[in-house]
Amino acid sequence: METTLSHESKNIYESIDAIENGSESGRDHMTGLDESPLTREIYPNFQKEGTYILNITATAPIYKTPNKNSIINYVGSGNRITSTLRQGYYFKVDTFAGNNTWVNVLDAGVQLREIEPMSHDDLQLSKTVSLYSQPFSGYPAISSVGAQKVKVLKKSGSWYLINTWLGEYWIYDEKAQFTNVTSEFNINSVYGAPYRKQIVNANQENIRPGNTMKPQFITIHNTGNSNRGANAAAHANVLTSGNGGSETSWHFTVDDKEVVQSLPLNENGWHAGDGDGPGNRSTIAIEICQNSDGNYSKAEENAYKLVAFLMKQYNLNINQVKQHYDWSGKNCPQIIREQTGWGNFKNKVQAIYDSNNVVPKPLDYRISIGTFAGENNAKQKLEQLKLATGWYANLSKSAIAPYDSYKIVTGEFSNESSVIQAVNRFKSETGWWATHSESGRYTDYYIVKTGAFNSKESVDKALEKFKSETGWWATTEKIGDNYRIVTGEFLGEAGLAQANAYMSKVNWWSESFKSGRRLPFYVLTTGEFSDSNALSKAQEYMNNQNWWYQNVKTGTKNYYYNIVTGGFGTKEKAQTAVDFVQNNYGWWSQIESF
Repeated sequence: METTLSHESKNIYESIDAIENGSESGRDHMTGLDESPLTREIYPNFQKEGTYILNITATAPIYKTPNKNSIINYVGSGNRITSTLRQGYYFKVDTFAGNNTWVNVLDAGVQLREIEPMSHDDLQLSKTVSLYSQPFSGYPAISSVGAQKVKVLKKSGSWYLINTWLGEYWIYDEKAQFTNVTSEFNINSVYGAPYRKQIVNANQENIRPGNTMKPQFITIHNTGNSNRGANAAAHANVLTSGNGGSETSWHFTVDDKEVVQSLPLNENGWHAGDGDGPGNRSTIAIEICQNSDGNYSKAEENAYKLVAFLMKQYNLNINQVKQHYDWSGKNCPQIIREQTGWGNFKNKVQAIYDSNNVVPKPLDYRISIGTFAGENNAKQKLEQLKLATGWYANLSKSAIAPYDSYKIVTGEFSNESSVIQAVNRFKSETGWWATHSESGRYTDYYIVKTGAFNSKESVDKALEKFKSETGWWATTEKIGDNYRIVTGEFLGEAGLAQANAYMSKVNWWSESFKSGRRLPFYVLTTGEFSDSNALSKAQEYMNNQNWWYQNVKTGTKNYYYNIVTGGFGTKEKAQTAVDFVQNNYGWWSQIESF
């Protein structure tokens, strides 16, 4: 490169790398250090919330504060720690040494992964890959999957969490490709700003690493280079010439005259300082020139147009437009941050976007949680969640077919007092509601009448004999000139048989009649069971009592319900909510946009 440039051009090109201050690179930024690439060029006081996994492969210090002089203990090899906050190289963690302690990723034996949520994006695998429980190759492989298209749930660099027949597992594939991602455009301008392509050759891996990317953000930089001639064309030429071997690259350079694309938009560049973090691996990088012989205001205006255009192409919203600062804490884009204003930049982008597109309702994200059987059960879960989080949420009826409620009806009890005792015992021992009712079956009462006696004296004598020998109540009645004995009531066929046996024994002719009175049988009936587990427990109780029973459909249909929250604003916040629900309740949940 240098042998073909004039002395003046060499100075321009050498200073172009001031986008990351001379010798720094967009990937590395801390040359000579053997730390995790996710920590490179992270400023010490920079704080960023996220989802981080730290894998401890050798004994490492635990710090009380994010300061190297505050060691309070050590964590041993084999531990895996999660964090949601970083400050510089330190990550806030809960350990056996206490809550709100810190681990430093620069310490030997600490591996870091920053987890990015994805939206079941299609990824074509390049080869057969192993399945891991965690995004670290030190974990044992569970199984493998062949080269195929998969759905990505989360990612970290070239690690991808996918759904498999075994469940959710991590894979690693540097050559995998997200499908259906536009890499460049066959146009001459973006909303009036001239556009051209000058794509870096694929063999220049320091500039064009070739890692697959589905853009999730747009990151804005100022070049930091005010030299004359340090315009978009000059920056594009530096990249296509290899940039002196530096691992610094970006997708677009914008000046007051044109927009130049240098990298495909389905591949990442090295520009954000966070190594394999989302700044580098998931964002389109735009450099805005500030050369002294150009019109900076016009360059920034062209950047507004480019960002608005890219938002439309990749279905991004203004909250997905980021500063370099957001990824590493570096004061970049410096001119925008210190002079023209980041809020102003976003407002101008949104205005151009709105003027060139039918303005949709701002995309919001909510989560749909679980599938809960029965409205009362779902309401309990809903109130439990709302009480713990303060989230706005409602129930939504699931499309899953409803299921029946049942009650249990026992066999018959022969008298009301025994069934009442059974009901009271059932209620006190189980806590469930129950009642009793007539079964619809009855036992008749009978009376027996003897044949005729021809005198009052003879019938009285026979009555006395009958009552004395049986103990049964009876009376006499006159029929014409004769008399007969009429017994009291006998319950059922068995009682009647005893009476008839006596009549046969004394050779009295007799006949029997139903008295007209009946004794009902009773059943115990439980309340409705919409929960299969509760129904099984009730059945177990019946079995333990040796009661015959049957399950009877009540006619009530029970529906399945999802809990649907209000909007969280961003996909990241919705993912945090998903993780909270999973970690604290174990309920399945997913992100929905609306």
